[in-house]
Amino acid sequence: MKIRTALCLSSAMALTLGLTMGTAQASDAALQAQIRELSARLQAQADADAELRAQVRDLSAKLQAQAAPSAVAAEKATAAAAVAEKAASEVKEGSKSFLTDGSFPGSYKIPRTNTSVRIGGYVKGDVVYEPDGGNGGVTTQFNSIPLPGTAAAARHNETNITARQSRLIFQSSTPVLGDELKTDLQADFYGQDGNKISTNSSVLRLRHATGEWRGLLIGMTESNFEDHEAGVESVEFNNSIGRANGIRQAMVQYQHLVGPGRLSLALESPTGDFKGADQPALNTGMNTISTNIQDKAPDVTAAYMYKDTWGHVQVMGVARDLSVDTGGVASANSTVTGGAKIQGQGSAFGGGGGASALFFTNQVDGKDNYLTAQFSGGQGIGRYIQGVDTGSQAGYFDNATRILHTEAAYGFTVAYRNWWNATWRTNVIYGHTHASNFAAMDTADVTTNPNRSLDNVYVNLIWNPAPQVQMGIEYVLGHRVADGPASTAVSKVSASTSPGATSVKNEAWGSRVQFGAQYNF
Repeated sequence: MKIRTALCLSSAMALTLGLTMGTAQASDAALQAQIRELSARLQAQADADAELRAQVRDLSAKLQAQAAPSAVAAEKATAAAAVAEKAASEVKEGSKSFLTDGSFPGSYKIPRTNTSVRIGGYVKGDVVYEPDGGNGGVTTQFNSIPLPGTAAAARHNETNITARQSRLIFQSSTPVLGDELKTDLQADFYGQDGNKISTNSSVLRLRHATGEWRGLLIGMTESNFEDHEAGVESVEFNNSIGRANGIRQAMVQYQHLVGPGRLSLALESPTGDFKGADQPALNTGMNTISTNIQDKAPDVTAAYMYKDTWGHVQVMGVARDLSVDTGGVASANSTVTGGAKIQGQGSAFGGGGGASALFFTNQVDGKDNYLTAQFSGGQGIGRYIQGVDTGSQAGYFDNATRILHTEAAYGFTVAYRNWWNATWRTNVIYGHTHASNFAAMDTADVTTNPNRSLDNVYVNLIWNPAPQVQMGIEYVLGHRVADGPASTAVSKVSASTSPGATSVKNEAWGSRVQFGAQYNF
């Protein structure tokens, strides 16, 4: 519009000037020609102005067309942001639509609660080959290595394949009054045996069932008389003899920091394990009643552990009451083969102590190499040492004097773990036990007597390419010495039990090779 106004003013001035000059110098025809020319110029300018307005309208229309999608996109972006904000708010509040990380590794929060849970475990398959045959099948049984001269010792070459060690784990943690309430439930498949003909069935077996809050643990787990953190690693399930036994039993345990370390005290489920004792079986809803064991008081255990950057040390002790009461009749079990049956009452105090340690030696690719050692022993300590004959070597009942005697035993284990690199490691383990059996066990048939000493050596190579995958191969060598007449090297076999046999040595060796693959979840 400014251009148009300027042109009009210019034209008017020119016209006025032309008229004035035309009066003095030109004719009417010339003036008319000038007017026509100016009029044409004004019309051309008007046409240009109209075209300019059309261009402006076109540009405005295009601009509006481009702005419309941007507005829609902006509206959609605003709506998406609102949805995201709402979702974040729901997650923060524990919405049932989302899961968040829990309070301990591998756990997640149950929606709309403050409880963290972890569901895990592993599937493990094992291939076991025993060149000597008959040494326990899927697990080692060093206390029953066949003695030379027996029928079992004549067997060779046995192979077993099993998946029974596979495990299920459920754990939880819930804040309660400023502390964490923790539960642990675990099971494996070493329960009642099936058969190998068709299904190879195995019953699920309870391993751990505990609840813990403010240091008070109640339930079933491994005995307090053990160093759980100085354990040795084997591919084979039972692990080395000589260490404080990994007994799992019901207990009430309390842990508390005392001085520079941690003190734990426990009342644990008792059971007699003297010679001739009958162990109650677990049935649905109840236990069978023993015909001679009298469990009068719980076993009492205590442990104190001190940790530092170099490792840790622990001392521990156990006190137990051993009692027999046949109710005035002869029990079905005999102290000595062919001898008088247990009949009467008696009790004895038993127990013992132990110490353990773990020392870090060096690191390889961020992995700790370490040396560990454990020792335990006592009078009447019995089943609390791995490898001491379960159910027979805590003591014996003397029918003549009606006295229950305790017996001494001790054991130790040393082991070294060496990481070759970040994925390969080796464990070398040695274990030994010794039991002082009573003189009446020097009978004519050494095969019925308990063991005097046991030894084992484990050497393995384990590959751990990822936290979820572990494979290993292992060689195990076992040595058994049974108590014979006057602890001699050779004893005569009773003709009534083994007609035609000549002699049985009381010392035997056994070995096994095992491959295991474990997949964690």
